[in-house]
Amino acid sequence: MKSIAARYEVSSEELIRWNPAHQLDTRQPVAGRILQVRSTVVQTGVRTAKPSTGARRPAPVRRQPDAGRRASNGSHGTDLLRIVPSSDAVSVGAPHDGRLERGVQLPSSELYDVAYGPVAYGSAHTIALIVRALGQFRHDTRYPGRVVIGAISKLEGGPFEPHRSHQSGRDVDVHLPHRNGRSKVESARDVDWVATWALIRAFVATQQVEVVFLDQELHAFLRNAGEATGASPKQVQAIMKHVAHVPGHRKHLHVRIRCGANEDRCR
Repeated sequence: MKSIAARYEVSSEELIRWNPAHQLDTRQPVAGRILQVRSTVVQTGVRTAKPSTGARRPAPVRRQPDAGRRASNGSHGTDLLRIVPSSDAVSVGAPHDGRLERGVQLPSSELYDVAYGPVAYGSAHTIALIVRALGQFRHDTRYPGRVVIGAISKLEGGPFEPHRSHQSGRDVDVHLPHRNGRSKVESARDVDWVATWALIRAFVATQQVEVVFLDQELHAFLRNAGEATGASPKQVQAIMKHVAHVPGHRKHLHVRIRCGANEDRCR
């Protein structure tokens, strides 16, 4: 248990307190169990009251369990933590004509790589969905390779060249997973299409995806991957109905998240 606690920077006593149903003991092995873990990540660029040490720290973002984390020998474990950023980070307006208010930056994680932090800001709803979907993807597939999150929005949203959208913190670019897990995709031959299928499925499973943009010429690869995993024609269609053609999306997915329940000015 001590190694689990150390990995997530909490104490064994906190693990016991957060998981009363398991009746844990510090001397017990916990491998194979689903445990709830609460920890803290921070929102870049927001100041709070000066702590006693004299250092100034960014404002905290609450992190709560979706289904906990389980001890695992996999490179990414079975991460299913849900991050719940400050709820006042909201999307305003439309993806092509909007802005972010109090945007929150996608935190670093072993689930994914962030390509460029200054353009990885989103609404609280969007950031939570990204972490939730990537956690589910890693849990379901144990895919060991890199998943790179590209552009979302700038800190305050607004026009973002060369993109026509990405203005309101709801558009998320995700690089297509490479077959060798490391390199940058240059053509359809490089893509791990089974992993791509699972990645889109994880986003769609949140029921908060408006659309996924991918070049039409790649749709057949995606459909074939779904069939190869054993998905029925009905299941394949249920995923493919969320996928739409937009030119220029041959090396990455563009996932558009729906407006959050608290975003009454989001369109």
